[in-house]
Order: sequence, then structure tokens, then C-alpha cells
Amino acid sequence: MSEESARLQRKSTSLAHLQIDWFYCLIFEYEIESTLKRKTTFAKIAM
Repeated sequence: MSEESARLQRKSTSLAHLQIDWFYCLIFEYEIESTLKRKTTFAKIAM
């Protein structure tokens, strides 16, 4: 494998990792938001 293709492969690998991280961040944020919404809804019902 040449130096150039090795560099390209590393770049695409790190890009894939970035995309996965971003995807998990989105899911995580969504989870937090829905949990918070549920908690505030419960608080309103409790009041």
C-alpha cells in the first residue's frame, strides 16, 4: 500500500468515527430531552 492510499484510508476511518459520534450525540440529546419532558409532565400532574 502506498503512502497516499494509507493516508486516505486513515482519513476516511476518522470521518466514519466522527459521523458515528455525531449520531450518538443526536440520540443522546433526544433521550435527555424526552426524559426531561416526561419529568416536567409528571411534575405538572403531581401539582
